[in-house]
This record gives sequence, structure tokens and C-alpha cells, in this order.
Amino acid sequence: MEKLTELEKVVKQLQPGYIYLTLGSIQQLSVICNMLNLTPHLLIEPNRHELVNSIEFFNYSSNCFILVLKELKTSSKEKVASDYTLPSNLKPYCDTYTFVPLIGIQSEITKATKKAAQSLEGGFYKVLDLRNLGLDLFPFTPFNSTSSLTPSFPVEQNFIYSLLTPSGTLRWASFTHTQLRQWFSTPGQPEPILLIRAKATSLIPFIMPYCNALDFYWHKNPSSILLRFAIWVFCSTHIWHSKRFNGLTVSKNNAGETIFYCNPSPKARLEWSKDISQLYPLTPLPSKLKKEQNTLN
Repeated sequence: MEKLTELEKVVKQLQPGYIYLTLGSIQQLSVICNMLNLTPHLLIEPNRHELVNSIEFFNYSSNCFILVLKELKTSSKEKVASDYTLPSNLKPYCDTYTFVPLIGIQSEITKATKKAAQSLEGGFYKVLDLRNLGLDLFPFTPFNSTSSLTPSFPVEQNFIYSLLTPSGTLRWASFTHTQLRQWFSTPGQPEPILLIRAKATSLIPFIMPYCNALDFYWHKNPSSILLRFAIWVFCSTHIWHSKRFNGLTVSKNNAGETIFYCNPSPKARLEWSKDISQLYPLTPLPSKLKKEQNTLN
């Protein structure tokens, strides 16, 4: 009988119907999900209503969820708990796998997070320790890239390349209003200049709904809209990818120029469609966005 590795032993013990408070990153969990033949559905900062509807009942779209929480706190007094806390009485559906990564962008677990996880452990909550199992914390290598490629690109291409790393996606949350007008929402320019100059035109159909929503959020932190796009590209490349659909790739064309190509999977396209349908939460989806959504679905 073939001897199992420590990682294989840990994975073999995982069962549906529990919430795993994971001492590990989203990317490590994507490896775990692949070993379990699961396609995870990423819930970013879900509120109480979203958690209950996704986790506690049979879900037609997915039986595996990775929860990226806004805050990991719990309270025995529900009246003082935030709408974004993880309820201590959350009961996952019996066939659903649920993971909560506790290692974020800073590659560390804070004392407050450890304390909150310890207070939640028990019942349907279990701690999953992915440390010391030989898993890279952020195992990122651009797919289909050649050894001659380096991140020493022009400014515009560096912004596209940053979509491949967790810390890089945060750069998309810090654009100034001037940069937004210069690169993404330029009067008289129908397509974002940054993607044209970066030779990443295959991303244009996917970013356009976000660019068109910038003016709607101009006085409500418009860069947060582009962060949503950045997270989608990142997940398309590292979580929802497959052999045929690699998400964002970087390579060289016949002229020796660095180019970016986006080939999202059906799962990634579905998540994109869901996200852009929520860009205008207080008003109906504009006809322009509806047209773009229908074109890519």
C-alpha cells in the first residue's frame, strides 16, 4: 500500500458539513479543493444573510465555499454581533464544504484572529492547520509564461501583471481620481487606455462594466469598483482555472512584445456575471451593462 503524505492524510480527514477555520491562505485552500475534486465558490465579505443562504441550505451552484471574512469575531450576545461576524450557531448543509482562510495579504495570523478562532472552535467549527505540510503560502507562477519574462515592465503592464498576486490586487484599490480619468474613464475614449497600452486588450470586455460604473461611484470610493475587477481576475487565474481556461496569462508575441491574454473558465464567467449584476445595487442594471453581460454569458 502506498504511503500517504502528511498533506494527503489531512485532506483525507476533511468532511462536508463542517466549517474549517484554516491556518492557511486562499491559495493553499485552492490546492486542497483540487485534491478533493471541488470547485470552490468564493464569498468575499459576506453578510449574515448571504452566509445563511449559501451555507445552511442545499446550493445548486456549489457545494464548496471559501469565506473571505470582513472580520472574524463572535459573540454569545447576538444583539452586539456585527452583520459581518461569523455566527457561532451557523450550521452548514451536510454535503457542503466550508473553509475560512485566516492568513491574509500580510502572510500572518493576528492575535485577535487566533483568539476569535479559538472561541469559535467546537461543534461544526474545526481548525484546519495547513502549516508545515509543504504547501507554498502564495504559490503563484503565471501560466504559459516563458523563463525570459520578468516583472520589469512599463508602468501600465506592471499594473496588469500585479493582478497575478494577492498584494498586487490591492494596488487596484488605490487609484486616484486623476489616474482613474487618465487610464479607465477618459472623456472621449471608449476603452480604458491602461489596457490598450499594456497590450491586455482581451481584458477589455470584462473590465468595461466596472469602468462604466466608476461615475456612479465617483463620490463613493470608485477605486473599490476596480478592486472587485482585480479580485475577479485573480480568482479566475488561481482558483477557477483549468487546463483549458487559464485565466490571465502572460507571454511573448511574434514581435517579441509582452502581451496579456485572458481566458476565463465557465465558472469564472458565471462569477463575473453575478458580480457585475450587483454594481448598481440601488438602481436597475443600465441597458449598456445588460448588453455587455449578455454578450459574454
